Amino acid sequence: MARKRTGDPVDRLEASLASGDLKPVYLLVGEEQFFRHRARTLIHDVVVGRHGGTVSVFSGDDPLETVLSELHGDSLFTSRRMVEVMGADGFLKQHGDAIVRYLERPSATGVLVLDATKVDGRTRLPGQVRSVGMLVDCPRLDDARLPRWVRTEVERHGRKISSSAVALLLDEVGNNMFALATEIEKLVTYVGDRPGIEATDVASLTGHTRNWIIWALTDALGRRDKGAALRILEDLVREGNQPEALVGTLNWQITRLWRGRTILDAGGSQGDVASALRVGGKLLAGLVEQIGRFTQSDLARVSRMLLETDILLKSSGLPSKTVLERFLVQACEVAALV
Repeated sequence: MARKRTGDPVDRLEASLASGDLKPVYLLVGEEQFFRHRARTLIHDVVVGRHGGTVSVFSGDDPLETVLSELHGDSLFTSRRMVEVMGADGFLKQHGDAIVRYLERPSATGVLVLDATKVDGRTRLPGQVRSVGMLVDCPRLDDARLPRWVRTEVERHGRKISSSAVALLLDEVGNNMFALATEIEKLVTYVGDRPGIEATDVASLTGHTRNWIIWALTDALGRRDKGAALRILEDLVREGNQPEALVGTLNWQITRLWRGRTILDAGGSQGDVASALRVGGKLLAGLVEQIGRFTQSDLARVSRMLLETDILLKSSGLPSKTVLERFLVQACEVAALV
């Protein structure tokens, strides 16, 4: 069941501030510290950057009188004053009624920002905040909602990201939104003027674990990106990876894609694919995207080529890198475009 929202999301706060609507109070509520941090930063940038105002930060243990005094302070030297109360859960429980009375006639220059993980919805405070200011919902996202957030975050930077790239990024970073935001910023810088972020970009920038390399290589094959595939191979060879192990793991992934393609061609659903391949959540969308880049015929041919490559590695006497380079080039020529 979807979580019921108690307020507005951070992107609505951002839109409101961009329109010039600076309110006297913001209540940031939720377990996701990243969203609360972003909300505070957005408000701070408007108060300080646009209005040349000041910022005062208090803890939840500070006296209410001190906070209110700061809100009503002398306005001769500043047009706006941001007053933050961090860790405000206890502060709200103790002073909720007093804050409601303050909000009936708030300061004309003060901007009160209350940062809390929870607020009692049975009290008058949430309603009063919504009537004169904004209650900003900052929930922790479960794994199922993270892919959409990643795509939205990338779009904020004017880029697109493939499902395979999203899956790889989440597989490596996990449910850590501060880390995800940092990696997204790095990826946007890494791709430069290119409009899209692919799995190979994520693999190149973030690291080369076994699973990442297989995801990135099969993604490159599906896009017929010979350059990306050869760059990944170059990195693997430089890092001392064994070619025979790489071929075996690639064959494992190609077999999975083939099984998924067979299920979908027979009228099966993504759920059937998830059940058969024992994959779900953040990885399912990336796997289905890769499956969609191949036909059964493509995958059969690539599988045969892998077998031939394995034989050549063991018997031909040719340099392993040369054998693998030939396979990757030929496999890119076989793979179907979306």
